[in-house]
Amino acid sequence: MTYFFTEKFDHVDREIMNIKSKKFLILSIEVLCALLNFVFFDKWKDPSLLWFKSYANLFGLVSFIIGGIPIVYTSIKALFNKDLTADILFTIALFSELYLQDYLAVSILLIMMGAGEYLQEYTIDRAHYNLDTLINLIPTKVTRIKLLNDERAYEQILLNQIQIGDVLFVKSGERIAVDGIVMEGDAQIDFSSITGESIPIHVKKGDSVFSGGLILEGFVDIQCKTVKEESSMAKVIRLIKLAQEKKSPFQTLVNRWAQFFAPLIISIAIIAGLITQNLIIAVSILTVSCPCALVLSVPTAYIAALANASKYGIIIKSGDALEKMGKIDTIMLDKTGTLTTGMMNIHSIEFLQTKMTENEAIQIAASLEIFSNHPIAQSIIKTAQIKQISLKSVTNFENLKGMGVVGDLDPIHRYYLGNSLLLDTADLQMPLKISPEILKSIKDKMKKYEQEGYLSLILFQIDKPICIFAFDDELRPETREFIQNLQWLKINRIGILTGDSQARAYLLASALHIPPYDIHARLKPEDKYSIIDKEMGNNRLVAMVGDGINDAPSLAHATIGIAIGRGGTALAAEQAQVILMNDSLKVLLHAFYLGKRTIRKSFQNITLAIILNIIGIGLSIIGFFTPYMAAGWHIFQSILVVSNSLFLISDKLGYHI
Repeated sequence: MTYFFTEKFDHVDREIMNIKSKKFLILSIEVLCALLNFVFFDKWKDPSLLWFKSYANLFGLVSFIIGGIPIVYTSIKALFNKDLTADILFTIALFSELYLQDYLAVSILLIMMGAGEYLQEYTIDRAHYNLDTLINLIPTKVTRIKLLNDERAYEQILLNQIQIGDVLFVKSGERIAVDGIVMEGDAQIDFSSITGESIPIHVKKGDSVFSGGLILEGFVDIQCKTVKEESSMAKVIRLIKLAQEKKSPFQTLVNRWAQFFAPLIISIAIIAGLITQNLIIAVSILTVSCPCALVLSVPTAYIAALANASKYGIIIKSGDALEKMGKIDTIMLDKTGTLTTGMMNIHSIEFLQTKMTENEAIQIAASLEIFSNHPIAQSIIKTAQIKQISLKSVTNFENLKGMGVVGDLDPIHRYYLGNSLLLDTADLQMPLKISPEILKSIKDKMKKYEQEGYLSLILFQIDKPICIFAFDDELRPETREFIQNLQWLKINRIGILTGDSQARAYLLASALHIPPYDIHARLKPEDKYSIIDKEMGNNRLVAMVGDGINDAPSLAHATIGIAIGRGGTALAAEQAQVILMNDSLKVLLHAFYLGKRTIRKSFQNITLAIILNIIGIGLSIIGFFTPYMAAGWHIFQSILVVSNSLFLISDKLGYHI
């Protein structure tokens, strides 16, 4: 492990590693003692040793001292706090075996206990592997740019020496250390380890970048906007750590059930021992019934699922949030930026009185819009680029605010592109030479497009109309498949929340086969909040998905709030319980799938643990199980439960589709 972002987590991780090493050492000694006890018991017999019978049994005593005494201490402490735990069962079993003078059984019991704890550590380690991968993405040293006598100079500094405002030089093959803005240069950056996006992103001057990205080609000067503790990667790592520590209500319920289980088993063991007058049967029942597998059943599944989520850039803030993801039956989706790209798409071009090809019309429109950053302008330019249409130079360009643009493509051709307001001759430099009848017909056509949910622009010259462009929202490529698969996951109520017009919202709903009554348009932030509140009032478990400041109240109020994409605002991410570092809807679908699969795995584990426990108790009561066999059965249960949970780590994106 290379570098930790805060002293707090550095200390915690060192402590965890020390505990793990200590447990492994104790378990190794217990295994060695059991082997030596078994091999040398007959060879080292000595009747004068009274309770020990053989020098080999001293190895069992060593096991009890290093592994048993801490358990006994914990049990007595818990008992005084009126907290009946699995350690009580172990303590009774241990003292029973000591009374029977079976020191080999003592060692086996302690191995069983240690193996159960180590299996849990193994699951946590597998989960932490992904976390360690994230941590290792951050370099420990960086190159800072200095100006000496107006000349550029470089110096190597440690990560914790970075200050806000510093400019770092990052070249091909190096990773970005902190969040910042590109000041100079351009590069292809791989963010796949963080967001799951396989396609590198091209960044240039003025673009924002965040920590963990790998420069594939090029170089950039990055002005630091955060220090190491507040970088995107540091926040992600902190959230993952905290999520793994927080218990869901489901986990808490299982732990409470395990506490009820302890006195029940003690009662069964006492009754069985009294009826059979056989202490070994009672010890076997106590041994086989220790609810380690039950206690491991839920946390191992949750830890494995959280590890899988982090692999795909899904940051789930708690086990409770993961559990809620699996129970959601209603989802409310912000339209812009979630279901759509935020860009417009040319739906159709209707030609009027001019004989012209679509490519020629797009060439004129894109040439006029080349200086504009408006989403509609960008969509026209993008279409021209896709169709490989070369643009013409524009002279005498004017931006008519709120109406459109005008410019000359050659000395004799002046073109106008804009909304219906641009057809008002009072706003033009010269009167339109288009008849009132044709003008009314054009306005009616544009009005019809608007009523159907399209945005429309008219391209014309002073003396002749050319064509009407109709635009609709550009859907994400995976949106339709996403909606279909939500229904497959039994999220049957799907609503769209938007500030757009009713017509545009209905047009999108029609394309996605969503009923009109689940479409809510012209909404303000408080309206979105009210809709979420109403749905929850109808006993629905509601997920709200959004990315903007106006979504923050709804994200905080919903059963589960999901902030989607790196473009999302900090406020949205703060209020959400789940953050998607990747904009992909496939990743969002995987988050829901993972929640449902985690609950299913947890139930599988609980069922397995209970059934195997009942079988073990039954075999112990009839005398089939010795304490040794009971210990082996106990370990088998724990291995089975942990192995079942580990399948969650390897679940692939799109596995459910």
